[in-house]
Amino acid sequence: MHSQAEKVWLPIHLKVALGLIIALILASCFSRQLNGTGWDFQAYYKAAGRLLQGNTPYLYERDFSYKYAPIASVPFTVFHLFSYDIARWIYAALHAIIAIVSPYLLFKILERDPRLKIKQRAETYCFGILISFLGTFRFLDSEFHVSQVGLWITVTLLLGTLSLTRLPKRIWNSRLGILLLALGAIVKIHTLTIFSMFLKKNSPKTYLWAFGILGVTILLPNPLWWMDWYRHMNRSQFDLPMDMSSVNLQGIYSFAVLKLGMDQFSIWPLTLAIPLLLFAFIKLPRFSLEEIPLKPHSFLLTLCSWVLLSYLISPLPWQYTYSIAWVIVPLLWITSERIERRFIVGIALFLGLSPQGIIGKAASVWLEQQQSIFFAMLLIWILLLRQTLRVARSANSPEQA
Repeated sequence: MHSQAEKVWLPIHLKVALGLIIALILASCFSRQLNGTGWDFQAYYKAAGRLLQGNTPYLYERDFSYKYAPIASVPFTVFHLFSYDIARWIYAALHAIIAIVSPYLLFKILERDPRLKIKQRAETYCFGILISFLGTFRFLDSEFHVSQVGLWITVTLLLGTLSLTRLPKRIWNSRLGILLLALGAIVKIHTLTIFSMFLKKNSPKTYLWAFGILGVTILLPNPLWWMDWYRHMNRSQFDLPMDMSSVNLQGIYSFAVLKLGMDQFSIWPLTLAIPLLLFAFIKLPRFSLEEIPLKPHSFLLTLCSWVLLSYLISPLPWQYTYSIAWVIVPLLWITSERIERRFIVGIALFLGLSPQGIIGKAASVWLEQQQSIFFAMLLIWILLLRQTLRVARSANSPEQA
């Protein structure tokens, strides 16, 4: 039974604003379907069809070619219960629902940390959602436009965290949580860096379970298909000349190629990521399975730090990749200091006011050619890193409640 203090109360203007956000998400998602044909969903649907026939999901196609992990094609087999046109509308509906419920799942995770008192601060949290929507709607709309999977990855990681943060009265809570993290991370393999969190010293049970489940996930449904994936990626990399994609690619790799003149088909652009990866590996906290339910806020911040870094160092950092900022910004907002919130508002205003439809194509393209979105997301990562380290120190302090 919950007391009155535990109930969530929101003023009417915030309820109206949240309702408007939901309406805009639905309008964006379904209008994109009306004006398109499913885009990347075509690749997922075709790959799942090949899988159902017992074949490798990888088949070279110039457009909409499937490039994710073998196991990532398995969930899409369900859509073959329907014709393609019906399936893409079902996918779109689920896509919109996932975008809407993601901040709620984030709230439920934060609710498990009594130090945050998130229910009493629900108004502050919802204001963070409004700020987030201002800055990240462009990424949500772009993801809906191409029927990408970024939000699906985000919600899978959130569900995994939700399972891990339950008190371990039942052993399957933590095992299910690890499995969901593995399924979310393996879609874009550079996101597997999140498993660094489980390299906890003197906790062999944690990393044995974590990397055991991850290993099984990698091998399914057929380990030999990774060879097909490797050949497929080598063949399709030449379909994406960097100069033609300079506006849409925003990350360390594209910055190195477009602004520093490095060869896009060499490994040198990725060397810029090494200092960031080393710093994250050394400084970010690690967790045993028993610690996670006691430190849900710290775990979630660390997870998001690793995920956003993995997107920044991706060889193909498309703009819609950063749809995860939709949940990162409210996470930052709830415990940010005043000066940090000013930075967050400034970044959100810049991202929200710089698309072509607002400032014009010439100005918007010029900004994006300067890798403006990459720098904005790098600033968010720095703020996230700062808060992650601060919360980790607080969680480990002897005077904590």
